Amino acid sequence: MGGSVGRAPTPPPQGPSCAQTSEHDHLSRPLTRDDPQHPAPASSRGLQTHPAWVSSTLARLDKKADEDTYAWEKRWRIHRLLNNDRRVQSVDFAAWDFIRAAMLTRIGAGLGWISEEEACDTLAVINHALQLSYSSWDEAWDAFRATRWFWAAEGQAQEATNDLHDRHRGEILIGKNGLWTSIPWNAPYPAPRFLILDALAPTKQLSTLSRQKRERSSRWELELDDQTKLRIVPRR
Repeated sequence: MGGSVGRAPTPPPQGPSCAQTSEHDHLSRPLTRDDPQHPAPASSRGLQTHPAWVSSTLARLDKKADEDTYAWEKRWRIHRLLNNDRRVQSVDFAAWDFIRAAMLTRIGAGLGWISEEEACDTLAVINHALQLSYSSWDEAWDAFRATRWFWAAEGQAQEATNDLHDRHRGEILIGKNGLWTSIPWNAPYPAPRFLILDALAPTKQLSTLSRQKRERSSRWELELDDQTKLRIVPRR
């Protein structure tokens, strides 16, 4: 079968990568969502225990991967998870979300879409989330770098280029005189007030986790869910 487990993926089809165009957010969109004939595993980390789903999904992706970038990338990620390349099964992907959220917060403040107070509090929320999820800047960087590799889903040649870029970027961020490491990890930072939740509450866009999802949630996700509950008026 083309694309069998352990075989290096063929180069993706020509044209812009979904990773470059942001056409698909592959980390928030599960690997497992579009095969109604075979119920998907609850977690993409548990693919080894669902051989029927893996087999049917890879067979379907093999038929489209040469023409469909999304299919190629999805197949690539399934192989990486199955092989546990770069220990991806144990990576906490949250660092990718937190650090990109910080970038978007700064951009939003620069464009005047949110106030300085809202931006500072949102950054405090993100910092709190990082501290609940990781133990150091080094650990947060390792998770971010591995998640970026998993998201990019590149062939071997481009993967080597990206790895070199990440080594240089890592030196700038967490090297001896790094931008991140110049900021103490355990300093007494301001506690977040979750102003972003206060802003969303009147729009009725807030929702809480189900009991099943709470059972699988991280400390940070549970705290955010608890803060959300405080802002949802009970329906009578």
